[in-house]
Amino acid sequence: MKKQRSIPVWAIMFCVLALAVVFTVAGCQGGSSNPSMSDDDDDSGTTKAWTVLVYIAGDNNLADAGLFNIKQMESVGSSSQVNIVVQYDKGYQTVTNVDWDGCRRYYITQDTTGSDSITSTAVDDLGTIDSGTQEELDDFISWGMNKYPAENYAIILWNHGAGWKDKSGNPIKGICWDDESGNYLDQTEVRASLATAKTLNDDQNIELVGMDACLMGMLEVAYDLAPSANYFCGSVETIPGYGWDYEFLGELTADPTMDGAQLGTQVVDYYETFYTTTYPDAVTLAVMDLSKVDTMAGYCKDFVDRLNADNGSGGVIFDDEETVLANAVAASEGYYDSTFRDLYGFADYVANNAADATLITDAETIRDYVDDVVIYSYADATSYPNTHGLSIWQVSDAATYDAYSSVYEGLNFDADTGWGSSFLTLFP
Repeated sequence: MKKQRSIPVWAIMFCVLALAVVFTVAGCQGGSSNPSMSDDDDDSGTTKAWTVLVYIAGDNNLADAGLFNIKQMESVGSSSQVNIVVQYDKGYQTVTNVDWDGCRRYYITQDTTGSDSITSTAVDDLGTIDSGTQEELDDFISWGMNKYPAENYAIILWNHGAGWKDKSGNPIKGICWDDESGNYLDQTEVRASLATAKTLNDDQNIELVGMDACLMGMLEVAYDLAPSANYFCGSVETIPGYGWDYEFLGELTADPTMDGAQLGTQVVDYYETFYTTTYPDAVTLAVMDLSKVDTMAGYCKDFVDRLNADNGSGGVIFDDEETVLANAVAASEGYYDSTFRDLYGFADYVANNAADATLITDAETIRDYVDDVVIYSYADATSYPNTHGLSIWQVSDAATYDAYSSVYEGLNFDADTGWGSSFLTLFP
């Protein structure tokens, strides 16, 4: 989820909020406050250095924030080398200065007038849609990549998020919740959509995937993104209602030669500045190198395998280390969902307190490799002093595990590492 705030009308003038990747929605029918739909000024068909697609699933209590972030984008606008494209689904939510319902797609151009309304050209009116379905996300990606070809793509998913749980706490990964339909995207659907995007990109990885949504900075999520993307930007904690500061796009238009790591760094820097100066709040955000995630998963499997190794006394190593492991879960930094824990902190505690030499080495390897996966991050030092930018599901009791086991054990990460089915399930 995002922590909701009421957004004052005057704040919209300064434009900024968030959730963007390389997908974007634009809206339905526009009145006098919105330019008429046209392909004349959208610069389509020309291959540029970057296309940023922002998929704003705003048919919920974040609809106002969608406009806020679009106005931030319009403070920059597309350029000769950068396309900024948005799909904005507000459904029938009431948004001041937006006089249409449904969903529209916009090619973002710079607003030099200071208008509170969207001044960019609406290039498509989709009417009423369900942003919580893979079909709509696939359609936006396919449309955006075909209409605005580029050497590099960024895809940003904007909405509520819950790691791999839905907004009701049910054991399903959730992002892009559509309140009108009650649907949302689970991680299987996101993974499939990104695979489609990779295919459309001549089987080349998407350069940057961003999730402007709460609690998505998890190893389980990154593992699903890794086959189709180079870098991932997400938060281990909740994201305030204003979301990202999309004025970071000005850095991209100024230097379109940057790669996904450099662009992600700008996202984090602008986010940090926004929440330490403009709207002070305790936040976290990180950039991950997805090429390192498979190796990290391998280290996690080594750790799990050691826990299941014979301890020479008729049991397994887990039996000897159970107390240390439970204490490691409690000692690591926790977040809004208390079962999402800092991976570095967990591994560090085990490395410093376990008795088994091999398990200590495995824990040290995981801990040290977090800094290879997380290449850049920010966390409020007061609220999150022990956060390292990457979380993982951690529970130490059978009742909590059993409540979520059926879905967790269906994740690719668990299938390949046994983190849940061969480790967490061992706790009594």
